[in-house]
Amino acid sequence: MNLPDIPKYITDYFNFTIDFTGHTSEALKPFKERNKIDETLVSYAAFGLFFTWLIAFLLRRLAEMHKDKTSLFKNLHLSEIEIYPLAAIFAIIVCAIILHFAIKIVLAIDKRFMHQRSPKKYPDSGTFNLKNTINGLLAFFAVIPFLYMTLFLLTMFIIYTFLPAQIKPGVVIALIAPTAIAALIFILFHFPRSIAAVHPDSLNSYIRNSIRTLIILSMALIALIDKN
Repeated sequence: MNLPDIPKYITDYFNFTIDFTGHTSEALKPFKERNKIDETLVSYAAFGLFFTWLIAFLLRRLAEMHKDKTSLFKNLHLSEIEIYPLAAIFAIIVCAIILHFAIKIVLAIDKRFMHQRSPKKYPDSGTFNLKNTINGLLAFFAVIPFLYMTLFLLTMFIIYTFLPAQIKPGVVIALIAPTAIAALIFILFHFPRSIAAVHPDSLNSYIRNSIRTLIILSMALIALIDKN
């Protein structure tokens, strides 16, 4: 990446972010069934994670200004700025591999029961490519953490500005509610579509349903562990 090209890359990134947020499937059409890890999505993920890290650092400074010692980001250091995006991209690829094989298991189970209850031909899951799954997860992490952290920063800025002592509990809940709702939308809507959109259309709905099944199972498992 040449220095003069940086404004273009940043412009392309924000155009992709806006398109992905409003029309996930349309935004990912250029990356559909590439069957290779796309360097553009890697660069978008690096930009998105870099901006996410900067917002987290701003949250830390905001908490320090208001003497809030409970900040989640108090251990962030500016020296980590070069390492964080690269380490995060590696973690995304590892997570994509785990997610891919988890989806394959759900698809295999679904295919078995689908054949038993319906004569309808089940699509060929052999076209479900690992590299496409990695692309879908790179796209998701290029956009969603940045958007969520931006919303969280705005929420905390309002709370810190008016100070908790001056805000009624109901108002605090009303301020936090959009962030919680956004998290649900990102997880239940954007996440499944991000993965499904880069795979063949014949598998689209099956992949989305498989991911939602995995999300529900994960939430149930977390609740069970937490209860014990």
